[in-house]
Amino acid sequence: MPKRSKPLFLEFVNLPWWCSVIASAVCYVSLNYLVPGYLADMANKGTSITHALSGGLSTGIVTIAPFISLLFLFTALLSFIRTLKIKTTYSKTSTTEDLSKLSWLQFEALVGEHYRKQGYQVKQRLEHGADGGIDLHVSKEGESHLIQCKHWRSQKVGIQVLRELYGVLMDSNAVKMIVITTGDFTLEAQQFALNKPFELINGMQLSHQLHKIHKQKGSGAQP
Repeated sequence: MPKRSKPLFLEFVNLPWWCSVIASAVCYVSLNYLVPGYLADMANKGTSITHALSGGLSTGIVTIAPFISLLFLFTALLSFIRTLKIKTTYSKTSTTEDLSKLSWLQFEALVGEHYRKQGYQVKQRLEHGADGGIDLHVSKEGESHLIQCKHWRSQKVGIQVLRELYGVLMDSNAVKMIVITTGDFTLEAQQFALNKPFELINGMQLSHQLHKIHKQKGSGAQP
């Protein structure tokens, strides 16, 4: 499979929206007040040249402070919209046909939301290398699991993929490797996973899990 990567801008959008709001406030206060104050103190202790340089630098920092803060606020807005879209996609996805229509990025986000619904803390991997890399880190009750998402419409996940992931698992502190695909696994891959800390979830199984959670949510909403 070809390598895939996310634009740097998307990495900021992947953060919770409130993180960007906090960063915006911290950035504005720091650049508008704290840093200029520090530079002023340094200038008073230095020469006239140092004073001039510090003054110019301070003016520049104060000028760009609002723009950097607004950038973080804009990122927060995009993050909030992204979260709403993920929740909407999750609520409308339950069949294997629905899963196959998702992009790999949507599928990865859906899997993350699926584990959040089950009480897991989910951390999306910010750096993606080859498709064999780990997509999600999830943890619950002190146990950490690694998740690899395979949005393959036709090709089955084979034994070589699991061998590589098994090596990754052995080098980590996680207790289990979860491999989730929209398709299926080869017989050799299923046999390899036996008696190993693997959980293999194919498209049909994921569909059943989604349907079950949606059904429970619907039942709980009734009076």
